[in-house]
Amino acid sequence: MDRVPVQPGPLTQIDVADFNQDTFRDLLMLSADINALTLISGKDGGVEGVRNAMSKVPTDIQVFAMIPLTKMGQYTGSVLVSGWSGKENSIYVLDLGEKSAQYDQGFLLSSEFISEQLPELLSNVNEVRPEIPEIYVEVIPEQAPQAPQPEKEIIVEMGEQPDKWVPRALEPTVAEGKVLKEQPKSIPPKKISRTLETPKKPRPKETLGQRLPKHVLPRYVLTLNQQFEYLILRDSTERFHSFRWQTPPPKGMFFHYETRTIRWVPTDEQLDAFPLTYFLRIKVDEIMEPISASAQPQKEYKTVPVLESRDENLWIYVNDPPRFLTQPLGTEFVAGGVFRYEPIVRDRNRDASIQFYLEIGPPGMTIENGVLSWKSDSISAETYDVRLVVSDGFDRDIQEFQLSARTGIKILSKAPTMATVGEKYQYDVKIWRQRTSEAAKYKLFYGPSEMAIDEKGILSWTPTPTQIDTVKYAVVTIHGVASDTQFVDIFVNHPPIIQKAPPPMTKINVRGVWDFDLQATDPNKNDKLIFTAHVLPEGMRMDPYTGRLHWEPMVSQIDFHRLKIEISDGYLSQFIESEFFVNAPVKIVSVPTMTATVGDEYVYKLITVDRNNGSLLPFKRVVKVDDVNNT
Repeated sequence: MDRVPVQPGPLTQIDVADFNQDTFRDLLMLSADINALTLISGKDGGVEGVRNAMSKVPTDIQVFAMIPLTKMGQYTGSVLVSGWSGKENSIYVLDLGEKSAQYDQGFLLSSEFISEQLPELLSNVNEVRPEIPEIYVEVIPEQAPQAPQPEKEIIVEMGEQPDKWVPRALEPTVAEGKVLKEQPKSIPPKKISRTLETPKKPRPKETLGQRLPKHVLPRYVLTLNQQFEYLILRDSTERFHSFRWQTPPPKGMFFHYETRTIRWVPTDEQLDAFPLTYFLRIKVDEIMEPISASAQPQKEYKTVPVLESRDENLWIYVNDPPRFLTQPLGTEFVAGGVFRYEPIVRDRNRDASIQFYLEIGPPGMTIENGVLSWKSDSISAETYDVRLVVSDGFDRDIQEFQLSARTGIKILSKAPTMATVGEKYQYDVKIWRQRTSEAAKYKLFYGPSEMAIDEKGILSWTPTPTQIDTVKYAVVTIHGVASDTQFVDIFVNHPPIIQKAPPPMTKINVRGVWDFDLQATDPNKNDKLIFTAHVLPEGMRMDPYTGRLHWEPMVSQIDFHRLKIEISDGYLSQFIESEFFVNAPVKIVSVPTMTATVGDEYVYKLITVDRNNGSLLPFKRVVKVDDVNNT
């Protein structure tokens, strides 16, 4: 089956015979899932569709068996097929291929043939049929006798369905009597001579993609070797009953019954648009129908599903994305010249509509009729970014490159982009020129006040507090008639300004509460200040966004403690350093004498306790004493 040049769908049956009478045995394949026959020539492997022959079968019949009609080993030009509509079986005779020249009478469908082949065709249907005796019988005397009926052979046109397939010798309502000892003579059928019409050649199956019709938007756009899985049910509440292809799907596509999905992986040769048409039946309800006579005391019923039918179709487009196959040459050229580039693009879709777009390019660059062109400025030497886009309406490809227009002089150096208020900003301009014997001239095209450039190309400037944030300037270098201009944006940063900070020494009593709000600003409008605590007394907390400080020192935290906080704007930082003295108040621990004598001196010596080891001397400038016992 791997060597078959077409995908016939999920196979139900295969028969071999010389269907086209070329002395080679051919393959006839039946797929019940898509209700299609496929004929493969044994001579050259050609494919012949049998869509016209299957057109005689109603669309609601699903064919599940076939028998090529032969006599004496010769194919008669007809195929007998059997199908199921959901309620009953039907049999059809289809004209297919060519009949053998040795048999020009047509095919006689006799009762003997039907009695032998009909059970096999209808093997999946349990239908009880009354037995037809091989000998004729007489009727009982009470009824009028019926003459024996001779056996007749039925001759039908190719593709026609006879009214009655099985000749009936007796009416089922007539009772049987004694068996006759002798058979009545039968009249032989008349021989009918006729000429079969040559069957029309059916149109071959569409296994390749086609051009997408105008104004049709495909529901799915796939790329080569991309997994496609489409669920045919609209929601999870629907109950699936049956599925049948209305038109043959592309090779490799199949319906997966377990997941109720259409699956496909397009190969490298399956491009362009594919129309899908299928017939879907959904079970919406069930009804009960009696199968026994109404006069019988016991009635039997069967369950008949109520089905909703849908004819659905969709378009799938398999796209081969466009790809650039060439790269531009001569991207560096003398300014004033013309740059021209005609890219070569590959897109294997037959109906691909290629469009070019220029997303990025120097001023004056255009693309028309697939040709990119640009005439550069004769006095400017710069590097230009170019981005060219090609699109087929579904996917696109991008090609990026740079163009360099060279003149007699070029600024090669990169200017510093950061400066600080109050600090000197300096930039030494470095250039390239064709004639080094001639000196170049430098000029400040525009810039802030007090900015200057000397004859050696050294630019200097000291920003003031009012010259902050983004400052622009341009430097021009001139060499004869050639020139080059460099445009620079620099960011002038102002350090954070501390407006309120703790004093160098702060005295706090034990279990006291100390709250302080640091206040700082940054003149740059977009800078955000960040407070970072490098050193904090134990138990002190700080809000990193507002700078608020809070501390409640304990008895164990007496004497001196240190604080160090950094305030940064992301570029520069300022530091706050301060110290704290945690004081434990002096306590009197002695008990005074409570009695005294008139005329005698009363003396009472106070005894105190101070837990602090250190102290502060109250001079104009606070002096810290770490340990008073060693002073």
